[in-house]
Amino acid sequence: MSDSLVFYWDRADNLNLVDPDAILHSEGLNPVIEIVIGILNAGYEGVIVDEKRLSDGRYFQGLNVNLSAPEGWIVAGLQASFEAEEELPAVSEVLQQIKDEYDAKGEVK
Repeated sequence: MSDSLVFYWDRADNLNLVDPDAILHSEGLNPVIEIVIGILNAGYEGVIVDEKRLSDGRYFQGLNVNLSAPEGWIVAGLQASFEAEEELPAVSEVLQQIKDEYDAKGEVK
């Protein structure tokens, strides 16, 4: 167990307690987070990344999704694909999928 713990509130108003040593660490960004950055830069609000610097200098990133928004459930699926070690689509493909979902619902985002 780590000598530090991370507490954060997620979008569902749940308090999360995370031992940083219990999660996978890597140099660079998780590929899903890279896609999420593209989604955020495109102006979609159904995903959010909370980032906190830990006492050892590493960063903790908490990904929260709104499952009622197309970008939320699409990102949730991408995370499941990543964990299953499946290849992820390009950011441009994901953005097109999100746009198509909003178009099908008759909404403009």
